[in-house]
Amino acid sequence: MKKRWENKKVKNVENVDKIKKRKKTFYIYGLVDTQQEAEAASLNRRVRLVDEDLDQTSARLEITAGKLQEASKLAEKTER
Repeated sequence: MKKRWENKKVKNVENVDKIKKRKKTFYIYGLVDTQQEAEAASLNRRVRLVDEDLDQTSARLEITAGKLQEASKLAEKTER
């Protein structure tokens, strides 16, 4: 009868160890997922900032091109 009890104890300890290992595995995967989500959020933010910068630069380019065109026209008039 004592052997049965000892066997159950051993099995319970083994089961607890298996559960702990699984919890650690899930915890590690959870951390990995969290890190990947943070990295994705960071990359999305960088893309948004680059997109805004592109819009601002495009607007400045249009303004500068317009000014250049006006200056070119004035230069042509003064040459005549």
